[in-house]
Amino acid sequence: MEAWIYGGLAAAAAAAGLTYVQIRKRGGRKGKVTNLTAYRKLTQKCSYCKKKADKLIFYSNSEGQVVGLCKACKPKAERQNMLPI
Repeated sequence: MEAWIYGGLAAAAAAAGLTYVQIRKRGGRKGKVTNLTAYRKLTQKCSYCKKKADKLIFYSNSEGQVVGLCKACKPKAERQNMLPI
């Protein structure tokens, strides 16, 4: 009877060990957090002229849509009374 108990404990320990190894292999739990320093290095396209720009200025229009504009398209946003974010 004791052999069954020890066998069950050994099986449970083995299952826990395998689960731990699989979690460590996948890199643990990764949330929805973005690394901002890596994200800022990316060049993005302007929402109006579609040219790649190192730095975009983000605006929100009256409908709540967010657009990223380069320095050349900034006057267009100001004429449309967009709010900077």
